[in-house]
Amino acid sequence: MKVQVVERKVNLKDATKVYLDEKLAKFGKVFGADTTATATFYAQKNRIFLEITLRSGDVILRSETDDTDARCAIDKAVEVIDGQMRKYK
Repeated sequence: MKVQVVERKVNLKDATKVYLDEKLAKFGKVFGADTTATATFYAQKNRIFLEITLRSGDVILRSETDDTDARCAIDKAVEVIDGQMRKYK
C-alpha cells in the first residue's frame, strides 16, 4: 500500500507519519497491494484538518476530520473509513 502525505501550513513530526502508516496498513491488507492512500493535513486557526482518500481499483473511500491534535484526527478519520469499509464488504 502506498501512502502519500501532503502537509499544507503544518509541519508533522516523523512519529505522526509513522502512526498514520500503521493505522492505514490494515486497509492495505483488506484491499491488496495496489491500494493507494492520500492524506492531506492542513491547519486553520487552532485546528488540524485531515482528509484521507483510499483508492483501490474502482473503490474510493474518503473521510474528512478535524481536531486540535494530529493523532486524534487520524483516529477519527480511520474510524470513518472503517465504517465505510464495513458497508463495502
